[in-house]
Amino acid sequence: MSDVENAGEQKNAETTIAFNEQTKYLTRRRIITTATQLIAFRAVTGVGGGGLMTVAQMIVSDVVPLRERGKYQGILGAFVALGNGVGPVIGGALSSLSSDSWRWIFRLNMPMSVIMVICVIFFMPLRKVEGDWKTKFQGVDFFGAFLALAGSSVLVLGLTWAGGQYDWDSAHVIVTFSVGILVFISFFIWQWKGTVIPLVPLHIFRSKVVNGASITMFINGWNFVVQIYYIPTFYQLVYGYSATKAATLLLPITVIQTFSSTFSGLIVTWTGRYRENILVGWAAWAVGLGLFSTLNENSGLGKQIGFAILTGFGVGQTLQPSLVAIQAGVERRDMAVVTSWRNFIRNLGATIGLAVAGTIMNNTLRHQLTPLGLDKDQIRKILRDPNNLEGLLTISQSMNTEIITNALKIAYSTSFKMLFYINAGLAAFAFCTALGLMPHISLERKDDANLRQEAMDRERNRKHGHASNLFPNQNGEEKS
Repeated sequence: MSDVENAGEQKNAETTIAFNEQTKYLTRRRIITTATQLIAFRAVTGVGGGGLMTVAQMIVSDVVPLRERGKYQGILGAFVALGNGVGPVIGGALSSLSSDSWRWIFRLNMPMSVIMVICVIFFMPLRKVEGDWKTKFQGVDFFGAFLALAGSSVLVLGLTWAGGQYDWDSAHVIVTFSVGILVFISFFIWQWKGTVIPLVPLHIFRSKVVNGASITMFINGWNFVVQIYYIPTFYQLVYGYSATKAATLLLPITVIQTFSSTFSGLIVTWTGRYRENILVGWAAWAVGLGLFSTLNENSGLGKQIGFAILTGFGVGQTLQPSLVAIQAGVERRDMAVVTSWRNFIRNLGATIGLAVAGTIMNNTLRHQLTPLGLDKDQIRKILRDPNNLEGLLTISQSMNTEIITNALKIAYSTSFKMLFYINAGLAAFAFCTALGLMPHISLERKDDANLRQEAMDRERNRKHGHASNLFPNQNGEEKS
């Protein structure tokens, strides 16, 4: 949409929609009684908030030269990482207060949305663009967006079902996989032949850097969300930590990621190079996750924090340099497209990664618990609520809670080890992909100086209320 609308106007609209949908969601949240309702209302919330980060990155791309973007994108990424670190701690603390206190996790979003709307209104001046909004609205590829959403949703549904609710060779799993793949193929055919302004113009994939960034960002989303979700769960189930302590131990990753992301952006600005940051980041991330796989119930706190610091450093080095890289790989007219594509493919990787990780966890746990003589229904009850074993004494007359608890800890430790192996392997593969498909491209563009001068003139004219032709000598004076 930013290709046919002003980015600042879209940001304002996105923020307002996010506020409105959050209000509706929080109002409805009082009547939610099932997981289906929770998922549905979370989807409504996502309609408003889904594009905020992408539009913010596009605004930076519009007003900042390519070489200097790393610095500002790093600042954006730092605040996102900070929120990802603080949020779980607050959420864990709130959810542990009482059986109903988790609702405040959602209610806290209301004042945050209000603050966000106020900031956009007062601190984001808009520059009007020419053209009729109806014509621009008609140019948006809504059918393509529907195909992308439908394909990813059906595919993720199949991954969620596989090995858990249904067997891998069941009709439910095979049909959802087949339909999801067919819809994705239809999406790319539609982008190729069916729309005037495609969401993803296929010519961007002629760039080697775009292909490399697409693969690595898919893995980035996969690894990042899986570790954010499962590392605190690992601490709770294997070490017996509380939700608050488990979330707090996630801070070494997110805090170091915050500084690493900002520092990587500064390095790109200072040196004009991004490739080295990306390679160092993926190498550190792979090693960090590999070290996480060595943790067991007897590992000390020092190892937990040390491995988290290395992992956080690696994550931070891969984020902003990759954004600069993919923008450097295309013409200026495709900048908004590749920015949104980069974020889409990262979110897709996160969604699919979380579904696959859940399937791997369930299958590994089921395999580890089967020797205890438990049937499928009994194992399902344990997996559904592993922290409430006192109510599971009736599962087997020949076992007590201690035996089941010890077996469950070993099973979970094995399952988490498998996840860390897979994610470390993916990070290593991303390193190889970046090494081969993400060569360095100069960040200097011939029109940067002219565009910077035009922006300065517009801002000067806006402040003084004069037309640009009243300042015939400004360019020369500014350069001297």
